[in-house]
Amino acid sequence: MNALTLLNYVVETAIFEILTTAVVIMSRSLSSRVQLPVEIWQKGGEWKFFYPSTRQIESVTIDPDRMLPDADESNNVWKAN
Repeated sequence: MNALTLLNYVVETAIFEILTTAVVIMSRSLSSRVQLPVEIWQKGGEWKFFYPSTRQIESVTIDPDRMLPDADESNNVWKAN
């Protein structure tokens, strides 16, 4: 199987998954990167994910590396009150 045939197989059978990154900033300036499926945008205006942390979460930034097309980057950051 050549590379083009393999690529066609992957696309036709949808066995791949496109991911985006979320950066979670915790207290004491610790941070962690989390991989999330891009299908979260199909879920509507709000999407939640569980992040196991023993520290207080200060902010979460979706797609911090600006890899995905986005008409409004101002809503990519959540900050704790």
